[in-house]
Order: sequence, then structure tokens, then C-alpha cells
Amino acid sequence: MSLMPQFEDDIFISYSHADNASFDPERQGWVDTLHERLAIRLPQLLGTNPRIYRDTTLPGNDLLTGNLVFKLSNTAILIAVLTPAYIRSDWCMHELREFYRRASENGGLVFQGRARIFKVLKSPVPYDEQPPELRDLPSYNFYEEEAYGTAKELSSDIGAGYDIRYWEKFDRLAHDIKAFLEYTHAPNEYINHPYLNTSSYAVITKEGTTRLLKVFLCHASDDKPSVRLLYERLCAENIDPWIDEENLLPGQYWEQEIPKAVRNSDAVIVCLSQASINKRGYIQKEIKYALDLADEQPEGVIFLIPLRLQNCDVTQRLQPLQWVDYFHEKGHERLMRALRARASTLNVMTH
Repeated sequence: MSLMPQFEDDIFISYSHADNASFDPERQGWVDTLHERLAIRLPQLLGTNPRIYRDTTLPGNDLLTGNLVFKLSNTAILIAVLTPAYIRSDWCMHELREFYRRASENGGLVFQGRARIFKVLKSPVPYDEQPPELRDLPSYNFYEEEAYGTAKELSSDIGAGYDIRYWEKFDRLAHDIKAFLEYTHAPNEYINHPYLNTSSYAVITKEGTTRLLKVFLCHASDDKPSVRLLYERLCAENIDPWIDEENLLPGQYWEQEIPKAVRNSDAVIVCLSQASINKRGYIQKEIKYALDLADEQPEGVIFLIPLRLQNCDVTQRLQPLQWVDYFHEKGHERLMRALRARASTLNVMTH
């Protein structure tokens, strides 16, 4: 039984069988080794055995079996071992998208502020080639970039081929999975403790009441999947994000409501990508309006936060501001530090 009672399994490992092939028939494949080591390390960290599932049969067609659909529907975490072979496998893409769809319907893609998909990069996959569901998630890179644009996978060997970099990456992955499972399977009386449920970003109003920190998400329509994930993570952090598809009501005049939402926000996150910086239209008006409001803020106050969803240029007017690279492993943490700093200037209770 899973550590989380609403699920059958704790972890589902999604991978391409090509990435588990070994040059030495006497040795385990890379994914076999990862699975085995997680099955050893996680009980050491958790004090109990999590249920880890991996399909070891070769796919026979492009349709997922009923058993796999059940497994994907009833697992807490998906570990996606991302490689060029993975993104070119219809089977792997079916697994990923089935989990993504089922997770959206069953508890959401983010649980208690933690993403339910762990992106393990065994070898490099360019950002633009990664599935949209994975692009903006933190990654665990089991390779090192070398000169001339090449990359070398970290050795998982024990003994003569021991590579400390592999073990550092592996242990961080194991600790992050442990943190997810440990917190999300905590007793309800702990999760629902009133102190813990007090928002970290509760703004005290003039009337003495509290409200959540309001954050406007400025983005291009092409970036909706990535921004939707950001929206869910902010909601899980007890922040009140504004996004058109959630907050704009049918029949409202969007050209009136969007500027109003920007003005009523405590902070504005400008999501940047190749699509947004090259796109003409209303998004450029939103950015200009937000920049004008930023000019009205007291000196030193964080109001406008440029957030790069991928490696892209930053528009000239935003360049004086420090941006956050959300696609890096510490991106979300850095964003939350900025929002906490903003909260501290608004007479905010923080815990």
C-alpha cells in the first residue's frame, strides 16, 4: 500500500527501454540501477518502504494496457527519465500524458507546493524539444557539459569508476522524493494544524483582516501550459495568482479587467520565452503597463519580476531588473524568496 492512502503506488518510473540497455550483458542497465538504489535509499530516509513501480516489459504497440492506465492513475509521483530516446518514444509520451491528465483530475499536478513529476535528465535534451509538461520543472541532470557542446553522462559505477557527482545528484533526488512523501503522508492533524495553515503571505489590511498576496501572471498564450503549472504552484503556496483563464469571467471586457487586475496586484510576474518576446499584441501592452506601475513604487521595492521560462533574451526595458531562470533547479525557490521579500514590504505576517 502507498504511503499516501489515496494512491496504490508512491512512485512510477517512466523510461525508454533503449536507455536501460547495457553494453555489458553481465551488468544492470542504467534505469535498473536507479530503481534498485532508490529502493534501498528511500527506506533509509523514510523509515518505511515506499511502493515503486516500473514496467519492465517491452511495449508491443502504441496503446497503453489497462494495467498501466490503472497504475498511472493511482501513483503519487512520476519519475520521467528524460533522454532523446524518451521524447521520440510514442509509448513514453503516452505514459507521460496519461499521468499528466490523470493527475490533473486526481489531486492536481502540485501537492502541498510540490510538483508530482520528477524530471531526471540522463542525457541532454534541449529545452525546446522537451515535452511541454516537463519543460519548466526542476531537473536532476546526470551528465556534465563539456567543451564544444558535448556532454558526458555521469558514471553510476561503484569501485574504480566511482564518480562523486553521480552520487550527489542521486542523493538530492532521493532526499527530494523523501521530502514529498514524508510531508504529504503526514497525519491530517499535522497538515491541518492552524499554525501551519496560516498563509506565509497573508497581507494585513487596514481593517485588521488578512488576505493572500496578489500576483498577476503576465504571459503569452503560447506559454499557457507552463504558466498553468506556475499558477498551480503559487496557489499551493497560499498565494493568490491572477490568470485570465481562471479569473476573467465570461462577458467581462478583458481590455478593462486586465489593467485593473495588474493595478490591484501586489506583484507582477512577467513570463518570458521566445514566444512572448517576439510576439506583438496585447502582451506588450501588459508589460508596458506593469513597467509604468513599477516606476510608481518606492525605491527598492520588488514589484515586477521577470521570469524566464526558457533560455531567451530579456527585453530592453526589463534588463535593469534581476530576472529568475525558472527552468533552473533553484528557479522556484528563488521566485518564492522574491515574493517573500515583497510580502515583507506590505506589513505581511510570515512564518
